[in-house]
Amino acid sequence: MSKLDKNKIIWLVAIVFINGLWAIISDNEVPQSINRPGADFSEQRDVVIEGILGDSSIPVRLECDFIPMEEVISEIGWELSKDGVIVASWRGNIGESCAGWQGELSPGNYVVNTISNSSIEATIILYLAPFKAIQFTGHLLFTITFFSIVGIEIIGKKYWPEKKKPKPDVDNKLMFEQVPEFDEERIWQDPIKPT
Repeated sequence: MSKLDKNKIIWLVAIVFINGLWAIISDNEVPQSINRPGADFSEQRDVVIEGILGDSSIPVRLECDFIPMEEVISEIGWELSKDGVIVASWRGNIGESCAGWQGELSPGNYVVNTISNSSIEATIILYLAPFKAIQFTGHLLFTITFFSIVGIEIIGKKYWPEKKKPKPDVDNKLMFEQVPEFDEERIWQDPIKPT
């Protein structure tokens, strides 16, 4: 296998690795608790959704659960609104399974209202996937950047000459004489005679 073929295989593996890593990162969700057991209950919570790249919408998932702490008949639910306009909502009665929501929200300030009472443990969590909105753009940028780096390397090797290794100079070799062993019993030693 030639060096060029090995390089192509390495490049292909690198592209797959980089894009696979980006796919895993971009699928991650960030949870934002609106109400949860053990925390102070709030009927209304502000949520700020920020865009990563311009005003691109961000995938959002809302999960909810209402657990009664004692026998009670009560209305439960939630509302997600922006600037006073309801974007999504659900209402029901205690004992019913809470319906969540999934969609995309544009960046901005939102309000989540929780319909519940003190004898019910309300759990509402928003899951934001901020990188999902720019997943394709990320794949494109990573691939273009990778090919740019590879192109610079190829051009660099082609047009910049390699440094030549200096040839060893045979004429200027140093000659070392072997020094006789030191005799510890005698104080004086015979002088070294040139050979």
